[in-house]
Order: sequence, then structure tokens, then C-alpha cells
Amino acid sequence: MSAPWQRGRLIVHSSKRKFVHEDGTPFFFLADTAWELFHRLTLEEVSTYLAARRAQGFNVIQCVLLAELDGIRTPNRYGETPFLGEDPDRFNPAYWSHVDRVLDLMAENGFYAALLPTWGDKIMKGTWGDGPVIFNPDKMLRYARAVSRRFRHRPNIVWVVGGDRNPKGYEEIFRAEAKGLREEDPFHRLMTMHPQGEMSSSASFHNDEWLDFNMMQTGHGRRDLKVHDRLKADYDLQPTKPVLDGEPRYENHAPFSDWHGMHMDDSDCRRAAYATVFSGGAGVTYGCHAVWQMASDKYLGINRPLGSWEESLQLPGAWQYGRLKSLMLSLPLLSLEPYEEVSGGSSEDWAPPLALATPDRSTVAVYSPHGRAVQVTGTSANRYRLFNPRNGSYSDSRAYEGTIPAQVGSSQGNDFVAILSR
Repeated sequence: MSAPWQRGRLIVHSSKRKFVHEDGTPFFFLADTAWELFHRLTLEEVSTYLAARRAQGFNVIQCVLLAELDGIRTPNRYGETPFLGEDPDRFNPAYWSHVDRVLDLMAENGFYAALLPTWGDKIMKGTWGDGPVIFNPDKMLRYARAVSRRFRHRPNIVWVVGGDRNPKGYEEIFRAEAKGLREEDPFHRLMTMHPQGEMSSSASFHNDEWLDFNMMQTGHGRRDLKVHDRLKADYDLQPTKPVLDGEPRYENHAPFSDWHGMHMDDSDCRRAAYATVFSGGAGVTYGCHAVWQMASDKYLGINRPLGSWEESLQLPGAWQYGRLKSLMLSLPLLSLEPYEEVSGGSSEDWAPPLALATPDRSTVAVYSPHGRAVQVTGTSANRYRLFNPRNGSYSDSRAYEGTIPAQVGSSQGNDFVAILSR
């Protein structure tokens, strides 16, 4: 079987809502977060990581060339730093050869790399990230050109400007980054921006031509953040662009604002993902708190990770995200759009039931975040079946008579998807 990226580069579908390959094949963007991939793993460990994520159904890996956790001064596992000194005009060939080999492994395993040239702490100071600040607009333009030239032959890259910063006041540097990447890019690979938590790329760059799609970071601060409202705000913007949540709740992360000794579990992560996609998102990114930082006994853990990255590869949330991709690709993905003729739930719920439908309303997929009964109107569908987001199972087809009853679930939550059809 050919790798997904061999079907042609990724482009925005004519609807301006989804992604496809050049041959028209639908592409559901399902990323995993591996910020420290180049910095903290050996090639053998990279292979272990990629094999696990491939088995789980991921097709994109989000990674950063200049890592957050002192990625300029602390060497990678082979003793190499990115630059000779701290000068972004002086590449260290040994470090970048390692990056090449990691990108080769991604390509061999069928992944796109959602590639950040640098973490935002190299652009500005903040409350996290070790810097040092090494970029101004001119240095950034030269660096971005050099990065793009180095990887110009690789079609399986999505450029991500950023990352994890509010660009206000620094827009000139971020735009220099985008300009440099685009100037040396023969494929016009997709480009977006990774923002700070509870923000979106749209806040500063929605009207910029280089921004092919919007990326939100709804983040890890709160379990009750209304993810669907954030997604809808970007979905409704003009000009129309695809949007996805590039950093929702991480599995096993300690929430910043309501820490009571409990980490976020697969239910927290899963429901945020479904809220994104069933509000019209073109995909979604998974994250595990131990995996993004590649936690191990070699490094000081950031914000209470549970276990090592290797122990965390098989957490249930990762498998559940893969099942979400399978579900969406089993539906007429490219013609689905948000559908508001659905009701149910409670005013106390953090999200209402959410639905997607084809233009003729003959197919409707409804997500009930809390497993409550839902009603769908305005559809000609007369049958439905249920999809279990926890294990990927389907029920038998049943007659639809105006209400889909509440479901009794497990201790991990009782959310469900109902697929209505004729």
C-alpha cells in the first residue's frame, strides 16, 4: 500500500472546509503531538513511537525543529545542538542530519510532518519555554528560507508557524517566518499557525494569504471550555478556511485551572475531539502529556506527567482518536456540514448535542457528549445505528421515530454517535 502522501500533496477542498489529496482522496487530519521528537529520542525510539501511532490510525505528527525544553542549548540524544553557538545562521550539520533521518522514518511510515521551524520562546519571552530569544524579522526570514530549502524535496510536510505564543506585537516576525518558508517551497505545502492556549491563528492572521487553514489551541486549562463555540467562531469567518483544534486537552494532563489531584482522562480528550469535529473541524490533534515531552527518567518531568512516554503510547485516548478518523472516513466526509436541527441534553452540559449532515439531510451524524437522548428534525432519514466512541463498535440498524434514546455507558462516559440514514 502506498503512503498517504504519495497520493499527491495535501490541498484545501473546493468547499474550503476539508482537505484532500491532489487526486481527490479525502484526508481527515489526525495528528499526534510529539514536540520533543527530534530533541529527546534516538532513532530507534522514534521507530518505536511511529509504529505505535501508525497502528492507532494517525496520519500527521506535530513536531518542532527548535524544541521548547531548552532545544538550543541542551543537545539531542546524540550530543548535537541545532546551531554552532546560538546563531541561527550557522547550522550544525550533525543535528540537521538527524532531523533528516527522523523525517525519512516518518515518510516510510506514511506520516505527514506538521513541522514547526521553532517554538515561540525563541521569538519572545513568556511564562514557559527556555529560549533563548534569537530571532528578529531579518534572522527569522533567513532561517525560514534555509529550513524550507533543506526540506523542499519533501512533499509530506505541513508548515506550522509558531508556536504556542500570542503573536500580538510580534506579527512581523511570524510573517517573516511564513514568507521565508513559502519562498523556497515548490509544492505550496499547506501552512498554518500554532497559537497560544485558548486562542486561534485567526486572531492575527486569518486574512493573510499564506494561512491556508486555521489552527486553534483550546488547551488544557479547563474541562468545561466550550470547544464547539470556539470552533464555530472560526468556521463562520470570511474568507472561508478549514479549521481544526491543534492542541485540545491532553490525556493524563493536570488541568491548570481545576487541579484537584486528578489528571484528564480519555473521556476528557475524546469529548473535546468530537466537539471539534462535529462542529465542522477538518480534523483534530491528540496529545498525551507524557508523550509530547517524551518523559523518561532522563529528564525532569514538566507539570506532573504520569509515567514515561513509552508506557503512555497505548493509552485508550489514542486508540479512540483513531476510531474517530475511521468513523469520519466511513461517512460522506467532503459533503458533511454542521447541522443545527438537533436538540437534547441539559443546560448544565458543557456542550450540546452536535450534528453533521449532507446537503440533502438524508445522512445525519449526531454526537451526544453525555449520552442523553437527542432529537433530529428536518431529515428524511428513517433508520439509525449507534457508534460507540470508546470501542468503535456499531449497533444494529433501528427505526428512527423522532428520538434517539439515552444510552447507558461505562465509567469512562456514555457519549455516543447516532448515524441516521434512509
